[in-house]
Amino acid sequence: MTVRELEAVFRPRSVALVAEDDAPLARAAARNLATAGLAVARAAAPDGLGSAPDLAVLCAPAARLPDLVAEAGRRGVRAAVLTGDHAPDAAVRDAVRRAARDNGIRVLGPASLGVAVPGRRFAAGSFHRAPQAGRVALVAQSGTLAGAVLDWALRRDVGFSHVAALGEMADVGFGEVLNYLALERECQSVLLVLDEVTTKDAGGARRFLSAARAVSRVKPVIVLRTGGQLNKTIPEDGTPDAVFDAAIRRAGLLRVHALDELFDALAALAVGVPVKGDRLAIVANGRGIARLAADALLAGGGRLAGPPRDLGEGADGAAYADALRDVQAERAADAVLLLHAPTALAPAGDAA
Repeated sequence: MTVRELEAVFRPRSVALVAEDDAPLARAAARNLATAGLAVARAAAPDGLGSAPDLAVLCAPAARLPDLVAEAGRRGVRAAVLTGDHAPDAAVRDAVRRAARDNGIRVLGPASLGVAVPGRRFAAGSFHRAPQAGRVALVAQSGTLAGAVLDWALRRDVGFSHVAALGEMADVGFGEVLNYLALERECQSVLLVLDEVTTKDAGGARRFLSAARAVSRVKPVIVLRTGGQLNKTIPEDGTPDAVFDAAIRRAGLLRVHALDELFDALAALAVGVPVKGDRLAIVANGRGIARLAADALLAGGGRLAGPPRDLGEGADGAAYADALRDVQAERAADAVLLLHAPTALAPAGDAA
């Protein structure tokens, strides 16, 4: 897949909804498509569309999806999002893959929550609320986890540049989406939520890791994997966690291990300014907290820009300002971590 082919997914010029009834997923898809400012055609089947759109959202029982994908491809539809409330079996996924390749159409899903580019007010899928605009991209396999991240973000006014919930990945996989995001200006960092690359992703682990290396050179990439511990007890369920961990480290990705860690990363990426290097200066009002921060940095593979600076328990706002000016003048750091533990000598409010 070329980057140009994914334009039909993220920047379609025309869209359509194919749904046989007015079920909840179809209603959600219609509501989301209406926000894009594009004319939305609707029909019970692709043959009922007046002209072929760039992108179609297909809401149908799993057994019908291979035929609908083939029909849409023959009609000239360039891409499709296959929604669904549960993952179909492997036979349906494989049939969708064959239908997509045989008929020249790109597919997200089955069981995809959808795709969104909030800065363009575009959302195609069954999102319960459209995401806000921002500069972090979210790429996930699980629709429920993607929905949890989006709900958390909405309640905190955190936005996204792109959202892609890939579902069962019969066609479009992580590698293709990462290659696309690497070139998108609006995307300044990426969150990946995945469970397995090799068994489901049509692009495979090699393409994923190649794309991950490319995008991590220019943008931070954070990864949360589900089922890592499960794979220790059910080996056939996927790649052993130690192998996965080593692979993403070599690719330059940063892994988190829990949803709250992912939320912390999202909050930081949403407001942070990208840095050009990995040298971190640490400034604190105590030796203990400075050393703890340095330990965490070095354990995670980071680099210290010199020894941590201990300003003493009485350090006030002026002391921190002087320390920052010194760090800037030395030009040895790419970023600065300021730490302050409240004391009777210098309340936190003064340092802030």
